[in-house]
Amino acid sequence: MSVFDSILENPKADLKAFESNDDAKDTDVLMSALHAYYCRNQQAVTDFEAYFKCHRADTVWPLFIDRVLGLETFDESKLRGLSILLMRDGNTVEGVRFGIYLTKLYNLEPVQGAIRVMAELAVHDSFYTLAVDALKPLAIYPVIADYIHRKRESNL
Repeated sequence: MSVFDSILENPKADLKAFESNDDAKDTDVLMSALHAYYCRNQQAVTDFEAYFKCHRADTVWPLFIDRVLGLETFDESKLRGLSILLMRDGNTVEGVRFGIYLTKLYNLEPVQGAIRVMAELAVHDSFYTLAVDALKPLAIYPVIADYIHRKRESNL
């Protein structure tokens, strides 16, 4: 069961089993997984999951940004699918958080799938602040905020 499925089943689910157990800062494996994803390698998502079992998204994000923006052939449109996969199917809290971070690299407005997944994730305390920050710039944010607020209230 993914983190997203656990939250859909129980918005107050205990996510301890999905938490990272380390705070390493090496991004080589992360960049390798990104390259594999860009080459449509099916193993890439599994590599991301393995990476985030021992890395925190907030720690590696600045390092990742430095490296990814330095790539000669960086195509942010491919990150749409990756971010949704990590958020929806991720089996680690940090992998899901990284999926939310990835939405900062592309125009989120036309990507309804990512918006829906983030709205559902925002119901859980583990993702609330990060997801809301990513959703705030959207024109439809007031509607999304109302949905999140109502869903969080109904699960108290």
